[in-house]
Amino acid sequence: MTEALVPQPGRTQVPAGLAAQLQEAVLAVDGVSATYPARPLRQVMAAVAKEPVPHIDVVPSDDGLRVTARIGVAADNGPDVARSVAGAIRSHLAPQPVQVHVVIVTMAPSGNG
Repeated sequence: MTEALVPQPGRTQVPAGLAAQLQEAVLAVDGVSATYPARPLRQVMAAVAKEPVPHIDVVPSDDGLRVTARIGVAADNGPDVARSVAGAIRSHLAPQPVQVHVVIVTMAPSGNG
């Protein structure tokens, strides 16, 4: 099911460009090697429509925003990096309430050993 495109009373609106700002914040976190489309099915649909595919999904909810980030990390620090990414997103959006979901898509050796 998709989110409604029409603003709904009581729901936080998503400012234009917020997903791109959050992607920059995520990529700035030490240990993040890549971001991936937040909604893989949308990637296929966007390729057909020739639209850019958002790597950070920001959806309004009744109590703030829901943010999903899919990332690549080094194998030896994945959970720590995921927590740091969630913290960076929360800091960027503070003081607004936000639910953050970080998914590790790829884990690669760090090469430090």
